[in-house]
Amino acid sequence: MVNRTRAQKWAFVFMAESLDGGLVTYRSSRHFDVLNENIVFSVNGANVGSNNMTSALRGIFENRRASYGQSMVLLNTVSHDEQNAADPWEALLRFAVYSTVDGVPMFFHGQELGISTTFGFDVMEYNASKYIPHFKTFNSMMPLWTNTDFGNDQLYPVYSAINRARRRSRALRSSNRYYVDQVGSFGTHQRILSIAKYETPNAPPGICDVVFGFVNLDRGANQSGFFDVNIAQNGSNLFGIQAGRTYNVRNLSAYTAQDATRDGIWLWGAGRAGSDVLSTGVFAGLKRVPSTSGAWTSDPFEAQFRNPYDVTPPPAGGPPSTPKPYALGPNVTFSWSPASDPVGGIAGYRVIISTQPNGAGTIVFDGTVVGTARTITGALGQALFATVK
Repeated sequence: MVNRTRAQKWAFVFMAESLDGGLVTYRSSRHFDVLNENIVFSVNGANVGSNNMTSALRGIFENRRASYGQSMVLLNTVSHDEQNAADPWEALLRFAVYSTVDGVPMFFHGQELGISTTFGFDVMEYNASKYIPHFKTFNSMMPLWTNTDFGNDQLYPVYSAINRARRRSRALRSSNRYYVDQVGSFGTHQRILSIAKYETPNAPPGICDVVFGFVNLDRGANQSGFFDVNIAQNGSNLFGIQAGRTYNVRNLSAYTAQDATRDGIWLWGAGRAGSDVLSTGVFAGLKRVPSTSGAWTSDPFEAQFRNPYDVTPPPAGGPPSTPKPYALGPNVTFSWSPASDPVGGIAGYRVIISTQPNGAGTIVFDGTVVGTARTITGALGQALFATVK
């Protein structure tokens, strides 16, 4: 069946469900694209406020890695015949946790609008000692669509921000992960899920994607900590951080419902020296779920998926060559020697070509050039000058 289907539609995805675990799940993970096993029960059982919630979640993910290797596990908080959380924010924070690891994060229709144990659909069925949306008769989500309770309206943009980050980051989707603890002797923060994701071990952030991920596991209280990213592997920092470089970060999963620019804000001001990042760590300050509209503007509840950038000023390339004051035709080519910065990952040069030196006079061209030469068309007899940055 799988082979015949793929012969017609190669991108068709097959999922196997085996909630009881055991040997059948190992076989299913080999033959199907996605495995739906019993992680939902384990993660929902990791109670908020417990003294070992972060450690419990790490253990759950490590157990799946040991059992299924690189197989894709469905990461869900509920399904069609399981009960939704009494507090819809508890489902969201678990979805945020899921979005930091490899696998297939899933949320049930209506979770982004505030579905809870007994609310959300027209008809709720009491089945096997739990309430579920009735799926054996006509049902409607209108109670959710018409709901105006404060707080439920904020769920959708938080889910959206998390999914946007997941889509944008190869590191978040990668199976490469390292659980980071607090700097010094503070150990594991049991109210903040803290994890570093990286596209390639030891690769600098200017070349490959890196994310430092933090999720507040207590929706009712602010949490914070400094987290140690000074992890050595193969003779260098696992995440490519170097003492002599300068870095800054943006939050890929920033809440943007009130301010659409928040995911583009530099969080470290003018930047931090790599030596400071390695010695002091990465600070994560995570807010509780606000109870007022103003707090959602100033201190929203959001996951912190911090994406580091190498903002070290690149070395200048060689000065552009000055063409001869004569040419056969209107075309003239400027060239320059390349800047040497393999760690920074220079992708191009800003080139300004103008009628006077140093970008003065009339600008004929101002843009990014990939490579070390640019041909420009001018007027016969026109003098042109190039500035390369």
